[in-house]
Amino acid sequence: YSAWTAELTYAGAFYIQAYDVSVGTVGFLLAGGSLCFLVGTLVTDRVSRIAGRKTMIVSSAVAMGVMLALILNVTPSVAFTVGLFCVMAVFAAFRSTGTSALGLHQLPERSGSMMAARTTSAQLGYMLGALAGGAIIAVSGFGLLGFVLLGGMLVSAALLARVHDPHAEPDPPGAPRMPAAVPD
Repeated sequence: YSAWTAELTYAGAFYIQAYDVSVGTVGFLLAGGSLCFLVGTLVTDRVSRIAGRKTMIVSSAVAMGVMLALILNVTPSVAFTVGLFCVMAVFAAFRSTGTSALGLHQLPERSGSMMAARTTSAQLGYMLGALAGGAIIAVSGFGLLGFVLLGGMLVSAALLARVHDPHAEPDPPGAPRMPAAVPD
């Protein structure tokens, strides 16, 4: 969660520094990304059924990383950056919603514990993203942050690719049978 949350934490400051927009305008720009995230969550199930949940999640993480590097390094116009931010928000919705469902399916009989683990990891991501992002910006600026976030998303994609999806992949040999989960 650190890469996505670092971008969210510093997006407002980036728009102000890169484009000299007002604080009030930043609110509208970020709201556009939130709206796109919301739309993404509404179609996540459909995309997951077509592409496969893990393919959707891993591809979304890679796409987000590439867009983070572009957003923080290629700044021809506010419209360009907001457009990339909105597309990235849709991929973030796919990744966030998909990983939540995948996490719930790891231990379906312990859904409360899995949601607590997800919430904890998200909040740790916000904290680490804010701390590391602030340090990187202070030392080298937003451009380096974009490349560090790309690296973080690529690590995330690699880790997610290794997670077993109990509803899409056969159980490994000798694995205990998992009870049926509540449908997505």
